[in-house]
Amino acid sequence: RAPVFISTSSLTKAYGLGGLRLGWVAAQPDVLERCLAARHAFSVEPVHASVRAGLDLLPRLDALRRRGHRVVARNRERWRALTGRLQAFASAVGNAAPVTWCRLGDGGAGDQFSDYALSHHGVAVTPGRFFGDSGCVRVSLGGRPAEFDRALQALERAYQDWMALAGSRGGRG
Repeated sequence: RAPVFISTSSLTKAYGLGGLRLGWVAAQPDVLERCLAARHAFSVEPVHASVRAGLDLLPRLDALRRRGHRVVARNRERWRALTGRLQAFASAVGNAAPVTWCRLGDGGAGDQFSDYALSHHGVAVTPGRFFGDSGCVRVSLGGRPAEFDRALQALERAYQDWMALAGSRGGRG
């Protein structure tokens, strides 16, 4: 659109290919040169097999995108069922997002729950502190459906246990 704009994308969340660790930048030639110089200074060359796989997948991006949308839509329905049982996880993110944002309380409640869920139940939700709000957690809706279902079960148990512990201490977390 203009010399001051760049666009970035990758084969990660939207396409479900995070293991490839491949992305791209679209910009004016002089900006691309600076990006390349920065990459050389701060990163390493990607593995040839990943680059080859990425190039082979480029003609299939539309099919990969459709697959990703189906997975997120399916997982969102499972997420809505959980939020129906646990009002604390009511989402604040629109329907198209592959992630959801949940407020669990004030202070560090989201961070505390995130730490508890991982250490006691083996389920990871992203602590809100990474986004400037430690009362929240961020949950990805993009996992493989069977794994997502297991993660939701663990997340529900973690929340119920966390709340029971908080109740026994007279507070949350």
